Amino acid sequence: MQENIRKNRSTLLATMLVLLLVMACSDHGLKPVTDSFIAGKITYVGGAAAWPDTTEWVRIAAFNRVPRSTTEILLNPPTFSDTLPQFVTTYDYRLKVPAGSYEWIVLAWKPKLKIFSNPTYSGLDTLGIYFDPANPTQYGAVTISEGQTVNGIDIVADFARLNPPSPILTKQNAEVIAWREK
Repeated sequence: MQENIRKNRSTLLATMLVLLLVMACSDHGLKPVTDSFIAGKITYVGGAAAWPDTTEWVRIAAFNRVPRSTTEILLNPPTFSDTLPQFVTTYDYRLKVPAGSYEWIVLAWKPKLKIFSNPTYSGLDTLGIYFDPANPTQYGAVTISEGQTVNGIDIVADFARLNPPSPILTKQNAEVIAWREK
């Protein structure tokens, strides 16, 4: 009898492990998950000569929704590209993203030196934004399915303006930007 109880426990344990594995893989089964991409061209106004030597890096950032505060960025971080090449006139990029919707796709710029009076300001600026080609006054939104590549997500970057200002700027940060513009 003791041996039957041990066999039943072993069978039950094995069955539970198999069920857990099946449940863990139920969203995709055994088929591989295929990558999704956003792709486009970045054009730098003024070409390679426009790049400030204070540039630490530039990266594409894809946000599921437009952040209204820095807290929102921390709670819903964007998908960032690797560091992009510097001192170029144009660059064709391809950003791997999870399938989903992206309301705000930007080119982020970070200077080498953090010389801002506000210690909570990261120094990041929005160098360019993807706008809706049908309505260039609106941010361009992208919905991407698993395995899909969405092309034509082009961004114009202008170091002379670093404009429009990021919607995440606080009043203090806006004052820092105003100081920089003097």
